[in-house]
Amino acid sequence: MYSAALTVAGCYVPFTDIGAAVMKMLADTRGIAINESDKKELTEKFSTMPPHQEVPAALRKLRAAGFRLFTLTDNLLEVQTRQLTNGGIVDLFERRFSADGVKHHKRSRQAYGYVEQELGAEPSEFCLIACHTWDTLGAVAAGWEAALIKRPGNDLLGVGPQRRSWAIISTMSPTS
Repeated sequence: MYSAALTVAGCYVPFTDIGAAVMKMLADTRGIAINESDKKELTEKFSTMPPHQEVPAALRKLRAAGFRLFTLTDNLLEVQTRQLTNGGIVDLFERRFSADGVKHHKRSRQAYGYVEQELGAEPSEFCLIACHTWDTLGAVAAGWEAALIKRPGNDLLGVGPQRRSWAIISTMSPTS
């Protein structure tokens, strides 16, 4: 929410800084003291979160079918690289992109345009797969195809550009 608000306000702040600021803001509202080691711990834990159980097999299946895989994240490249390495899936992606490379978070057209320019492709040649409704909204608005992986608490919004996106149910087995 805050990366979107900052983007709309025309202000870029690295995602890890936003996370630390939100943690401090919430702690302040509850009278909890936060220090620099707490902020570093948040980044460390975020950097080592494992992928959902079905993700590695699904990515391997896409790659084996000939799809070119890359990432586009609001996280810094070093955080993203640690996550993917920790999850054992870093080698499945030919390239990794960060909103930091263009200083605009996803949902802004500039984030998607950055990837298009770097890969030398048109918007219609891309499909973003995500489990965040807001993520698919931004991609479809930028002219990309999108697939929403449904998880508890999310679904197609039903209004705006996302109504054109696909839906994938995450409870499907990786072999189906």
